Amino acid sequence: MMRSALPRRLAALLLSLVALLALPGTASARRTFTGENHLDVPRPLMKATQEGLEMIYRREYVPALDHFEGISKDFPDSPVGHVGRALAFQSMMLENFDLSHEAAYARERDAAYALVNRALKSTQRQAWNHFLYAVVVGLDGIHEARRGDMLTGLNKGWDAVEAMKKARRLDPDFADPELGIGIYNYWRTALTEGNKQLPKFGDHRAEGIAQMTSAQQRGFLTWAAAGFTLAFTYWEDKKPDQAVAECEKLLKEYPESVITRMLLGRVHAKADRVDAALAQYREIQRLAPQNQRVLFLIGDLLFKKKDDRGAEEHFMKYLATRPMELAQASAWFRIGQIRERAHDVEGALGAYQAALQLAPKYSQAEKRLLALKERKTGKAALPVGANVSAPAGGKVAPAPGVPAKAPAARLPAR
Repeated sequence: MMRSALPRRLAALLLSLVALLALPGTASARRTFTGENHLDVPRPLMKATQEGLEMIYRREYVPALDHFEGISKDFPDSPVGHVGRALAFQSMMLENFDLSHEAAYARERDAAYALVNRALKSTQRQAWNHFLYAVVVGLDGIHEARRGDMLTGLNKGWDAVEAMKKARRLDPDFADPELGIGIYNYWRTALTEGNKQLPKFGDHRAEGIAQMTSAQQRGFLTWAAAGFTLAFTYWEDKKPDQAVAECEKLLKEYPESVITRMLLGRVHAKADRVDAALAQYREIQRLAPQNQRVLFLIGDLLFKKKDDRGAEEHFMKYLATRPMELAQASAWFRIGQIRERAHDVEGALGAYQAALQLAPKYSQAEKRLLALKERKTGKAALPVGANVSAPAGGKVAPAPGVPAKAPAARLPAR
């Protein structure tokens, strides 16, 4: 849950950068590749890279990991094998909004950093090597942001954009970096407009969208990622019909894409097409029964429909999977809102306290907690941290019809 418009849009920027790195899905017809390129990258290496990325797009994660391991053996001086494995591990985590493969991801990231930094010292294939560096640092920026370090995530994101720009300057015909540059141009405009504290950049949104489209049409590796980025951009730009059109184009080629269906569901939900959104989430449950994040998305949708019993049941199921602390805090916040709607002051207080125990800077939860305390006592409450202690285990008694056992909230690791 975002606490103000600017952090919400910064988070949206980082989510958009996800598309630059991985878009899981299962293709209806497998693409074929020749590896032909003008970047002086050996054709067998480029072909293997494209085939491995297509496996990730198809959600064929285990074959993709094996494939990229083979690339490392065949091309030991190239960062591609480790970059691809890092992408695969991060894609699995992004899809489920967790950190379940963090150790494996970190090993591949560190190996990729070492090889790409060595490659950048060479005079060969500089545009390609700067592009690979951008992918590695950008991917790690997303990882840091998901772990809660938004500032580090954004700094790495800007570092990635600068590397994309350098790759483009080195080879103006290299279309793939245009995706990162287009994201930068669009989102720098979106983030600075209407904010008096930020320097003005001018309106480069149309330019950014054109660059994303160019990467979609001409990129060696970014054909699907650019489509997802465009869909996300149109959604943020309050153009739901165009966002839906981009999602549907992607789903024709990758019909089992979990991330695309999540985005399409969110587009429909924001446009108050609740049944259409729910249909996408139910399809995710059918395609990926192990996916846990969709439980939160369904709960959030049912909350907006004011189906409080169904919403809380889904939030409780989600909490039982022990997701990331920030995700747990969001679920507890929604449960607090449900209890408030039911005039269950004690239950709402307990839920908001559990949210703050997990995310101490969660200003929306703090605001609701203080308002409820004031309503209950008739006195203004002290700021959270001065007088708040969460209930033992962060537990809240369930509403009628909801399973009795609520999972314990966990304090964030320090």
